[in-house]
Amino acid sequence: MNATFLRGYVLLLGLLLPITGCSYSAWKNLAAAERGDAAAQLDMGTRFARGEGVDRNDTEAAKWLRKAADQGLARAQLDIGVLYSTGRGVARDDAEAARWYRKAADQGLPQAQLNLGLSYDLGLGVAVDKAEADSWWRTAAEQGDTGAAENLAQLRAQRWTPPSCAETNLPKAWRCRTMPQRLSPRP
Repeated sequence: MNATFLRGYVLLLGLLLPITGCSYSAWKNLAAAERGDAAAQLDMGTRFARGEGVDRNDTEAAKWLRKAADQGLARAQLDIGVLYSTGRGVARDDAEAARWYRKAADQGLPQAQLNLGLSYDLGLGVAVDKAEADSWWRTAAEQGDTGAAENLAQLRAQRWTPPSCAETNLPKAWRCRTMPQRLSPRP
């Protein structure tokens, strides 16, 4: 008798679920993940990371997310990057996290673009590069990511100051009055 048949037979008898702590849907996805289905691998990685339908296990989460990420799933690439940046299930490695964020960001995933921008802003696994952070946050903000828009506004507020009286194009009579001024970049 092969193991898959035996597992299915025991499952039908209702004996496997209490023994493994694994829900039926998780068990079904596990079979697909073991066959190499990237979406099922992402699902299993997420389930293990959150403890949904299975016992929480960060090492198993990292294993399944890595398999899905290696197949090019942007969401899995983002999630494995988060595990590397937090050290959950893998050794903490900011450079590896940034590498995975970039792969997902290059595919257009706003959350990955947000995280990659943060990596550049704080120098986590990459050299500090405020212009690169600005670029990634702008890209994510253009896709509607509010966190990126807030980070972008804060970054720009740190770098930008109101123009001096001499730099404005207003008529001389209006210069240096207490009225809102448009922000301009520092020289």
